[in-house]
Amino acid sequence: TAYSYTVKAKDAAGNVSAASGAVTATTSASGGGGGTPGTGAVKVQYKNNDSAPTDNAIKPGLRLVNTGSSAVDLSKVTIRYYFT
Repeated sequence: TAYSYTVKAKDAAGNVSAASGAVTATTSASGGGGGTPGTGAVKVQYKNNDSAPTDNAIKPGLRLVNTGSSAVDLSKVTIRYYFT
C-alpha cells in the first residue's frame, strides 16, 4: 500500500505555512520496511488509523496475530516500529 504525507506548520497566531514537498512510503505484504519476514506463527499487521487528508496526522496501528495452534507469552514479544 502506498501512502503520501505532507507537512504544514502553524504558529500561535494561526498562520499556516505552505505544504512541504510530499514524502511517500510503501508497505508490502512480504514484510515491508526492508527487513526479512520471519517464519514464526506470530504476524504483525499494519493499519493506517487516520485516513483524514486534512488533519495532518500520522496514526499507525499495529496488530499481533497468532496464526499458530499454541499460546504465545506476550511478555516475551517486542514490536519495533521505526518512523524516520
